[in-house]
Amino acid sequence: MIDSKGYRPNVGIILCNDQGRVFWAKRKGVNSWQFPQGGI
Repeated sequence: MIDSKGYRPNVGIILCNDQGRVFWAKRKGVNSWQFPQGGI
């Protein structure tokens, strides 16, 4: 479902440990890094 501005309802989360390190990943085949994402 996309609203009139082109956005859809979603949730975001960032995983970090006790040392303040965050989990992020390099995309396969692309020269960029991002926080992993997925959908149901």
